[in-house]
Amino acid sequence: MATTAVPSAFPVSESKPQPSLPSETHVTEKALPTPPESFTDAPTPPQKDAPTPPEKDCRCDVPASSTTSKEKRNSTDSAAVLNSIPTAAELAKVGEMTLLDAEGREHTFKSIYDDPSVDRHLIIFVRHFFCTVCQEYLRTLSDSITPSTISSLQPSTKLTIIGCGSPDLVKSYIKETHLLYPIYTDPTSALYKSLHLGNTLAMGNKKPQYLSKKSMWQTVVAGVYQSLSAGRRIFKAGDWTQIGGEFLFTRERSSGNGEKKGECKVEWCHRMTNTRDHAEVEDLRKLLGVEG
Repeated sequence: MATTAVPSAFPVSESKPQPSLPSETHVTEKALPTPPESFTDAPTPPQKDAPTPPEKDCRCDVPASSTTSKEKRNSTDSAAVLNSIPTAAELAKVGEMTLLDAEGREHTFKSIYDDPSVDRHLIIFVRHFFCTVCQEYLRTLSDSITPSTISSLQPSTKLTIIGCGSPDLVKSYIKETHLLYPIYTDPTSALYKSLHLGNTLAMGNKKPQYLSKKSMWQTVVAGVYQSLSAGRRIFKAGDWTQIGGEFLFTRERSSGNGEKKGECKVEWCHRMTNTRDHAEVEDLRKLLGVEG
């Protein structure tokens, strides 16, 4: 584009031409150091020795938290759960809480878990009575670990189920799940909360093995059908956000006369972090020493 010359206020001699200013391309700067050809050529900063990870508590299969908190949360925005087994003091507190059987009769929790006739007692806490995931879990459990299998185990073992709905639904729940084990219920979920069992509706990312025979669509349809068929009983199913877990109570016997020694304690536990996070049946078989 042509530019119009602006006349100068002062005359300029033609014999003394104006000196030209250096172009920006002629400006020199201080040379910069040549960068390394690759990041691998760059000097590596000194590394501090990595801290030794804490030893895992084998009594509870919930991984230890990386923070100072005693709670653990997985990547699916599921429930935070306590990473420890119940202490003797906690058991003494929850032992006096009451549960109901199918007839509505009250039983203290200690009278259930502290059965003097056995050395081990596996107690499984399930979700509400219309949870088709838990129903399939109990069907798989009853097929894989039968009462005859339990009765043949050493140390002597018992298995009990605890739900969180109305006792009015227990008999229909037994029929739906083909349940072969004793079952009690905690309609207030007070025991669940005292044992630090969480609340969530998150399903988690991993489909468990005990659901391998059914698609998610089949599970959902079955749940919808049961809910619609239940009518007003749907409000007696229990807290729909409540999730459960598994606790193995053990008792040591003194040598010789076979008398009981000490109180029952929780040797192992697993708290669910989502609605499908029951301990796998195969893992329970290994835990109890079921062969085959």
